[in-house]
Amino acid sequence: VNLSHLNASCSFNHSSLRCTSHNPADLPLLQLMMMAADGWHIYNGEVIPLDVTRVRIDESLTVIPAAAFQWNLDIEELECHFGVKTVKELAFNNCTSLRRVIM
Repeated sequence: VNLSHLNASCSFNHSSLRCTSHNPADLPLLQLMMMAADGWHIYNGEVIPLDVTRVRIDESLTVIPAAAFQWNLDIEELECHFGVKTVKELAFNNCTSLRRVIM
C-alpha cells in the first residue's frame, strides 16, 4: 500500500505499529493501520473504531485514561503489557461485552 500521499509518520515497535497525522482526513486509514498482524487493534489513546472486539494496549502507554473505553459495547478482549501502571476511573464503564482482560 502506497501511503506517500499521507502527511503521517509511522513507527514499528515489536508487534505494534504507531501512526500519527496532523490531517484529520487521514484518521480512518490510520485506524485501519493500527491493526496488529494477529487481528488485535492497537490502542494508543485514540477513539476505538466501531466493531473492534480485540484491543491491545500500545507499549508506549503506561496509563489507561479515564473513560477510555466507556460505553464501548463491542470490545470482548483487552490485553495490557507490563508497563501499564495505572487504570483510571471508569476506563471500562459499561463495556458489557468485555469478557477477558489480560494484565
